[in-house]
Amino acid sequence: RGRVPPPKAAAGAAAGAAGSDGFLTRRAAAQAGESSAGVVVLGGGAAGLLAAMTAGRRGRPVTVLEKNRELGKKIRISGGGRCNFTNISDALDRAYHSSTPSSSSRAPPKEAATPGNFFQKAFQKYPPEKFIALVESHGIKYHEKKLGQLFCNRSAHSIVDMLQEECLAAGVRLVTESEVTSVRPSSGAERFCVRYRRPGAEAPVEEEMGAEAVVVASGGLSFARTCGATDLAHVLAKDLGLEVTGVRPGLVPLVVVGMEWTRSLTGVSMEVRASIGGMSFVERILFTHKGVSGPAVLQASSFWGRGGAGEEAPLVLDLLPALTEEAACAWLTRRAEAERAASRRKRRPMLAWGRSWRSGFPDALRRASGATRFARG
Repeated sequence: RGRVPPPKAAAGAAAGAAGSDGFLTRRAAAQAGESSAGVVVLGGGAAGLLAAMTAGRRGRPVTVLEKNRELGKKIRISGGGRCNFTNISDALDRAYHSSTPSSSSRAPPKEAATPGNFFQKAFQKYPPEKFIALVESHGIKYHEKKLGQLFCNRSAHSIVDMLQEECLAAGVRLVTESEVTSVRPSSGAERFCVRYRRPGAEAPVEEEMGAEAVVVASGGLSFARTCGATDLAHVLAKDLGLEVTGVRPGLVPLVVVGMEWTRSLTGVSMEVRASIGGMSFVERILFTHKGVSGPAVLQASSFWGRGGAGEEAPLVLDLLPALTEEAACAWLTRRAEAERAASRRKRRPMLAWGRSWRSGFPDALRRASGATRFARG
């Protein structure tokens, strides 16, 4: 299936320690009792498992410490349970995979990348095609939606199972229910000391592990309640003397301030073109009682605050994305004229009925009264 086979001893240890679902149970982890590892990965999500798999394939001893009881908790709920596992949109290709906005190549020369754009360098080395090939090698069926989004046909659990299988095949040690409390530099042969807390028979047990390298892939704060994500990465960075830049939310709804008219549209969903920071997304939006949400707004929120000179990049919502500005103005003019004409047609019968009612009501009442008396008699 195109995998790089791990050493037999490592593969056997991983397979023996893993439970029926592939996770390393607490008992097996205690029996393993490893106090050191070449690479310790903090977080068993998509990034953590992919990093662990890659390091394991290179022959490095790897241990993954995951806080939750199961791996890939965020993966399981992403994409409505089907996991939007990658994107092949040309627009995102230019934004994330290329060193310059005008370039359409997924793998420009290394010297073309700017030093500060780490994500561009990472995507150049591991473009979407590589992950798609991995998905296909596991027989996972998928389909493409709007804007190049690729989703699993069945369940997001397929992606979790795939990453878990690849890690175990590479000899990676997976330990769940392990909450990292600190990472400190070490003066010994191992550069770092990782302390973590695991459930015990009566009380949590504090353990530590030495590591030559630590990969922090503990996730962000956007799914704190659902997935138990914390600010561990930011805390560790500050503890190790690294600079932490401003943190802003991404893939979130936007609150509208000072525009009360949006509340009258609460519950209305429509397809728009959301443009911000040089990016455009043609997707649906949903007006809420606080602002706007929906796929288009969630995508655009990741580019919020990228304006020049410290200014916020404006968010522009084109409610008629299929029409040009001239065509939209002409359509609105025709629509307004048609509504005015319809309104005039509706008023005329009402006025005529009102005049006839005022002039003919007494005679009609007398006739009705006579008919009633006649019927009763």
